[in-house]
Amino acid sequence: MGDSWLDTDGGRTEGGVVAAVNQTRMERDPLGEMPVPAEAPWGIQTERARQRPVPVPRTT
Repeated sequence: MGDSWLDTDGGRTEGGVVAAVNQTRMERDPLGEMPVPAEAPWGIQTERARQRPVPVPRTT
């Protein structure tokens, strides 16, 4: 496929319907490519933040 965001790694069931298990789409930015959940309304930058959250310093 030409557009990486259309690619999924989900399996196909009978009749050509894409299975809902473990579907991702590959997104690309200047830092590289990574999978994003297919049903997610967010893109690669948010997925990077979800996987590596910034620690919030505790103030006392």
